[in-house]
Amino acid sequence: WHLRAGVWFAVVGCFIWIPAMLMIFYGLGADVWVHNPDVVGWLLLSGLVCLGVMVGILFFSRHPGQEKFAESLAASSVGGSVRRAQAELDEIKDFEET
Repeated sequence: WHLRAGVWFAVVGCFIWIPAMLMIFYGLGADVWVHNPDVVGWLLLSGLVCLGVMVGILFFSRHPGQEKFAESLAASSVGGSVRRAQAELDEIKDFEET
C-alpha cells in the first residue's frame, strides 16, 4: 500500500506545484495566466518532464539486475518507523516459530 501511495504522491507532486506557483505569483500582483500564458505552457512541460523522469526511474528499477535499486526505492518510500515496526513483527514471528 505504501509503495502504491508513494507512486501516486509522486505523480501528483509533478504537477501540484504549478497551480501553487500561479497563485503565489497572482498574490504578488503578477497574473501570469493572463499576461504570459507561454510561461504556463513551460510549467506544464516541466511537470511532464518530471513525470517522464519518474516513470523512467520506475521502469529502470524493474529491469533484471536492478533488484538492489528497486529495494532501496521501496525502503525509502516506506519510512523508518514502518520498517522498524515490521522488523519487530518479524522478530516476534520468528520467536513464535522457534
